[in-house]
Amino acid sequence: MRAAKSKTDPLEVFAECFEFWRAMEENETIEYLKKKILQLEKKADLYLQTKNQLDAIGEKFLSAQNLLSNIVDGNPLPIFILDKNHIVIYWNRTFEKISGIKAHDIIGTNEAWRAFYDEKRPVMADLIIDGVDEENFWDHYKHNTEYTTLQKSALKDGAYESQDFFPRFGKNGMWLLANACPLTDAHGNVIGAMETFQDVTNLINAQKESRKNEEKYMSLFENAGDAFFLMDYDRLIDCNALALKIFNCSHEDMLSNSIFDFSREIQPDGQESKEEFQTKITRAYGGKSQRFYWKFSGLFAKEFDANVTLSRVEIHGRYVLQAVVRDITRHVKAEKELSTLRKYLSNIINSMPSLLIGINEKGKITHWNFKAEQYTGVNASIAVGQNISRVFPRLKDEMGKIKDTIKNKKVLEETKMPNEDKGEVYYENLTVYPLSENGVKGAVIRIDDVTDQVRIEEMMIQSEKMLSLGSLAAGMAHEINNPLAGMMQNAQVMINRLSTDMPANEKIARQVGVSMDVINAYMEKREILKFAEVINESGKRAAKIIRNMLSFAKKSESKKRSYNLSEVLDKIIEIACSDYDLKTDYDFKQIEIIREYDTGVPAVFCDESKIQQVFWNILRNGAEAMQETDGQSRFYLRIYQSFDLVCVEIKDNGPGMDNKIRKRLFEPFFTTKGKEKGTGLGLAVSYFIIVKDHGGQISIESDKGAGSKFTIQLKI
Repeated sequence: MRAAKSKTDPLEVFAECFEFWRAMEENETIEYLKKKILQLEKKADLYLQTKNQLDAIGEKFLSAQNLLSNIVDGNPLPIFILDKNHIVIYWNRTFEKISGIKAHDIIGTNEAWRAFYDEKRPVMADLIIDGVDEENFWDHYKHNTEYTTLQKSALKDGAYESQDFFPRFGKNGMWLLANACPLTDAHGNVIGAMETFQDVTNLINAQKESRKNEEKYMSLFENAGDAFFLMDYDRLIDCNALALKIFNCSHEDMLSNSIFDFSREIQPDGQESKEEFQTKITRAYGGKSQRFYWKFSGLFAKEFDANVTLSRVEIHGRYVLQAVVRDITRHVKAEKELSTLRKYLSNIINSMPSLLIGINEKGKITHWNFKAEQYTGVNASIAVGQNISRVFPRLKDEMGKIKDTIKNKKVLEETKMPNEDKGEVYYENLTVYPLSENGVKGAVIRIDDVTDQVRIEEMMIQSEKMLSLGSLAAGMAHEINNPLAGMMQNAQVMINRLSTDMPANEKIARQVGVSMDVINAYMEKREILKFAEVINESGKRAAKIIRNMLSFAKKSESKKRSYNLSEVLDKIIEIACSDYDLKTDYDFKQIEIIREYDTGVPAVFCDESKIQQVFWNILRNGAEAMQETDGQSRFYLRIYQSFDLVCVEIKDNGPGMDNKIRKRLFEPFFTTKGKEKGTGLGLAVSYFIIVKDHGGQISIESDKGAGSKFTIQLKI
């Protein structure tokens, strides 16, 4: 029985007992065996239960071990585990990949350092297993780079976190963030350590780049040509040296104030500075950069104009505002001066009587002066930017020449170009000046109305003809005067020699056997003496004509004196009544003259001949206009005094004129008679004589069908 108890396998015990039972007599041991068998069955059941439990625990342990292995091997982070003897027990696949060391080559060794260093030295897991204190821990890392860090973990006691560069990993080395923590049993005893790694190369490179950028930014910040501020909302937190200079204050003064302390209370546009700047600050913090004009002042600085750029920047993980302030006081002053100069030049260009148009090489309008607006009726704001052929179609045919002018850089001039508008012909000079300075190609087109000039030139030609005719008349008068004098003298001699009162005539008559009475009777019968008288009278008239021609050829130099205007007006009426030209067109004597002259009207200091010319022009025009009047033609003449003026009114009952003609009546060369009858200068000359030469006034009142009234006012 003792031998059976020493066995541990229940089946073997059972076999032995069965052998024993067969040897014994059934009658002596049967009861004992039954009891023993019952005990053995109970132990066998208990053993089977224990074995099943152990098998189940073994399976669970194996499953947990596989799960842990899968977790470690499948983790994307590099991981290795050391036991308490510094033996590598785990080395996951990720760590295999970055270190180049296979797990089967390292597991079971204490050479985890080979993955990191050229020489043997402890890794963080080794130091944790050995319980090295923090000061000695740091001795292994403090001589590395400026980006190397080491600190205790805030998540687990005894754990450490470090950042360091490892040249063995990757192509160019890696920056790794390592976390090492102790592994403990149920009683808190260290039984190993686990170390995990994270690739932070990109992060470190970004930090390096950020530091470079920050250094560059600080260099720009300090050395920039503009004032730089850093602002926490409106509070100034930093500034560069130039900011201190343009605001004329110290660094302490600057940083102890708000941006509002350096601003006017009201900006030039009428906005309240504080409210306006706060709006821009809010927008800038929202990510929308602000660019605006601002007027600064305050503290020790004079007022100055500035362009401000306000933008959000991130510094040390927080957003602040960067303000760039550029002093533009000189620029604003120069811009104002330039604006004034532009307005001045624009006023000069717009005041010119010429039509000026600027175009580029493509024919697009760049400048359009006021005269061009008046001429075309197109405003400059509409014309600029359009093709000149569209806005000024009359130049369409000239565009080929204009483009050639721009290309060849030669001035184009065309003079006295005739154009017709509403049946009236006028003349223009066209000049095109090419532009090619500062890389700008184009031209300036100048158009001048030379209608008056052309007509004046025509008049000058006519005047030259008249002067030539006057000289010819004077020469002819001198040439004719001598034979005419001889003819008149001989006619008179002939009359004298036929007279009976002369004894010599009687003597000669008797010698030839004839009496003077007979001769006189014959002369009377044949009217020879009458013819001789006619010859003599005709000679006198011819002599008078010659004297008039000589007088016409001479230049008159009239002088002003005091004249009674009623006498001057009556004298010119007498001349008009005997004028041959008026008789051929219309007999002036047939016009009824109604005079209304106030008594006591003082004399006027004037040039009589010029005033007569004015009266003559008005009376002649009125007489011609009244040819269209049915019934009696009539002039109403009135002379009266008004304050220090003597007024002369000449009114007719002709057909009158409309407002359009009346406005142009005193314009040079304007006529309604046609070129064959008038030059359009009579009333223009009259206006000049009264207004320019005598300092008076001349005006007209007229309506269609109601006659016309001229009023002349001259100072006493």
